Formats: sequence, C-alpha cells, structure tokens
Amino acid sequence: MSKYYLSAGVASLALFALHIIGGEFVVHRPLLQSTLSIELKAFSSVLWHIVTAMIAFNTAALFWIAREQQNEKPLALLVIAQYGAAAIVFMSYGMLRHGSLLPMPQWSLFLLITFLILAALRKDQINNRIGDHK
Repeated sequence: MSKYYLSAGVASLALFALHIIGGEFVVHRPLLQSTLSIELKAFSSVLWHIVTAMIAFNTAALFWIAREQQNEKPLALLVIAQYGAAAIVFMSYGMLRHGSLLPMPQWSLFLLITFLILAALRKDQINNRIGDHK
C-alpha cells in the first residue's frame, strides 16, 4: 500500500468533510437564502452537488489507487488535473477578488493532495528505474 496515495486519500476525505459540513453552512445555505433568482439558486445547488460528487469520486479513487497500485497513473493524473485546477482557481480568485490567499484557503488542501499524488508517482517512477537495473 502506498503511503503517499493513502495520505492523499485521507486529505481528500478531510476535504470532503470540510466541504459537506463547513461549506454547507458558509457557502451553500447562504446562497440559497440570498435574494438571487430561483434559477440562480438552482444553478448554484447543481454546481455545489457536482463539486460534492467530484470530491467523493476522487477520494474513492485515491483510496482504491493506494490499495491496488496497478496501472494507477491515468487515474492519478485525472485527480491531479481536477485538484490542481481547483487549487489554481481558488488561488486566482483569492488574489483577484481579495488581494490575498487567506479568504479562500481551499486551495491549500487541493494543492497538498496534488503534491502527495505527484510524490507517489515520482516514487513509482524511481522504483521502476531501480527495478529495471537489477
């Protein structure tokens, strides 16, 4: 079992819990209680639940990769692409709208998970090279 992929899975599970518990009260419910039109509220809920599903699937994928570790690279790269993009978007909007990364700290967990997966892929690459030279 890969410690890096397992750590990424645990971090993704923490991200999922923070999204469900904290984000529901700080982001989702306030949007629904706002004066936005019913269409925008519905659209916001759809986007909210798509993100929830994405985080849940990526969390499950990371735990599966940690356990199986066979042909994991395509799935790992998909999670890197999604979480890396999320980190960039949160950092960009934090800087553009607030002039700081602090008001939107979600980027830090997305980036941490991305780096853990990259470390796992790098370790696999090094282990493969060592195995090729034996």
